[in-house]
Amino acid sequence: MINLILRDLIFITITLLPLYVVRGSLFSIPTTLLEVFILGTGFIWLLSKVYKKEQILLKSQILIPTVLLLFCALISVFVAPDVNSGLGIFKAYFIEPVLFFFVTLDVCRRLKTTKFVLYALVLSAIWLSFLVVFQVFTGKLVFAPFEFALKRATGVYNSANSLGLYLGPIFSIVLAKLLFDKSKLIEKIVYLICGLLIILAIIFSKSQGSMIAIFAVSFFAGVILITKFKLGKFVKWIAIPILVGTLLFLSSVFIFDLTPKVNDYVYSSGNTIQIRLYVWQGTLDLLFDRPLLGAGLSGFKPIYFWHYHLPQYDEALQYPHNIFLNFYTELGLLGLITFSWIFIKLSQIALRSGKNLPLSRGIFLALIYILIHGLVDVPYFKNDLAVEFWVIAAVLIASADSKISDG
Repeated sequence: MINLILRDLIFITITLLPLYVVRGSLFSIPTTLLEVFILGTGFIWLLSKVYKKEQILLKSQILIPTVLLLFCALISVFVAPDVNSGLGIFKAYFIEPVLFFFVTLDVCRRLKTTKFVLYALVLSAIWLSFLVVFQVFTGKLVFAPFEFALKRATGVYNSANSLGLYLGPIFSIVLAKLLFDKSKLIEKIVYLICGLLIILAIIFSKSQGSMIAIFAVSFFAGVILITKFKLGKFVKWIAIPILVGTLLFLSSVFIFDLTPKVNDYVYSSGNTIQIRLYVWQGTLDLLFDRPLLGAGLSGFKPIYFWHYHLPQYDEALQYPHNIFLNFYTELGLLGLITFSWIFIKLSQIALRSGKNLPLSRGIFLALIYILIHGLVDVPYFKNDLAVEFWVIAAVLIASADSKISDG
């Protein structure tokens, strides 16, 4: 009975992930709608584990790096210039998402299914994308007037890029289900509707990073389809060269400081690549001064703005807009290494053959999307994105269990 209650709570929480923007207070404590559902679900789950005297930290292939990541995040709270702000980020982006990871993983294993999680992700993408289409064609329910004035739809968010960051991984899974899964006709229709709505939403958001990542995911899906997912050839000729190229590029940036010098550039409105060059150069200067601990949780914005931002672009950005730089500045070098460990481990699990090949392929594509879009944006440090990442991790690890045969 308790597992069915938790299943329904997980389903509702995932469906409403983007509504973290709905804020209020509970017993005079600031909170969000998403946080209420996560903590409520987690509290019931913890009570059941204590009552049954069961282990809370579930066995999984990423248990050690997950605990280490939480440790890095905790240390980074006290590195940050504002401890209270750091604690808020620690709670919202690490404690709560990881708690939800364990709850989702446990319930998926007990019910021997991951379908309810997948359906919840799809439903969340459908209503969010439909809202975007509604905004574009009616001009109503617009929550970011400034972005909408630039003809960029945002859904419930205050930034158009946030749409692609949330919808992209779900599109990747849906695409894999359409291409590789022998689903029932009604499921295929739902997946097709979801995929088309997501594409429309991303087009209306005009997010270049999202569009490039969607193209890359579609390319990789085609390669997988053509090679029939022969992992040896795929890893040897596709995955490893891309990984090595990325690592070489990052090494050149950090070791030799080959980031283009932008001091003489003149900013032109709308040139987002130029903006990122400015921000990355200032971020590298910050990291050369703080190579081990970075800026701490929620510390990048004040430290970067007051000491390292380039005069050509002086907006006080929350993060450096690069997945590697984001984790490095927020969690330090060990935090970056630990998150990379988790990311690589999840990729390895997704690449393995198993009973749930369509789902594992979809999650592999979702990880590709997160990596590629993350090169120019912030794919984790937001309430819904952090939870989405750990939900995907839970589904992948649960589906790797031989006892779970459906996705």
